Order: sequence, then structure tokens, then C-alpha cells
Amino acid sequence: RGGPAAAPRAHGAPADVGAWTAPRPARAMRISVVNLAGTVVDVDAESCWTKAEVTEAALGRGAAADLRARFFFADGSELGLRQSLEEAGVGDGAQLSMVLGRAPTILTISASGNANVLNADTGAVLREFSIGMPEREREPHRA
Repeated sequence: RGGPAAAPRAHGAPADVGAWTAPRPARAMRISVVNLAGTVVDVDAESCWTKAEVTEAALGRGAAADLRARFFFADGSELGLRQSLEEAGVGDGAQLSMVLGRAPTILTISASGNANVLNADTGAVLREFSIGMPEREREPHRA
């Protein structure tokens, strides 16, 4: 009773564990992203990041949904869609070249007359339309 208080235990940690340590986050690194205009953005990244996280860090949250970012390494190879920086061999101090272009789009039209333009890479709705389908000519009812 007079000794030191027990260290707080993390939720879900076994009671017999004396000192609980949080899971280690993925290794942090600093990479440089350069666009074709020569603008450099330094990014503090995690080795587990994929193209989506690198894009958000380089362009900012809510970047135009109709853009497609591609990242290339010095050897000309490209960062894959779901490939992590670690899997691609990217380390601290690496430089990636970013190329932006318009993402391909898909037009969908429903029988109700609604149409959507979708980003083909992400499925995000870029535009919505109501085009009002004309009524079909009805055949006379035959008994």
C-alpha cells in the first residue's frame, strides 16, 4: 500500500504485463516530390504509405477529384497504385517525380434519366445530371 502506484495499463493489455508499450508506427521518412515545373514539396511520410497518401500529402486534402497523379523514381519505374513506399524501395531522402494529368472518366446513365460522370480510377462522382428520358411509345393493349 505504501509502494509506488502501478503504471496505468492500456485498454486490452494483459494484466500480467508490467510495462506496456504501444505498437511502433511505420518508420518515418522525408521524401521530396518534384513536379514538371520544378516545384519541390518536402513530405514527411511513413514507409507504409501508398500512392493515395503521397498524393494527398503532395497536393493537399481535397485535391481536384478529376486529376491523376503518377509518381516516378530516378530509374523511370512508377509507384504502383497499392504499392507501399517501403515495397518500392523508397527510403529517407528519396526524390519522386510527380506527373499530373486528367483521370479517365466514365459516363453512366440510368433508366430513370440520371447520369453521372465518374473518375475511372477512384469511382468518385465528378458530376451528376438529370437528363429526363422521353417516355416510350406505348403499344396498344391487345385483349
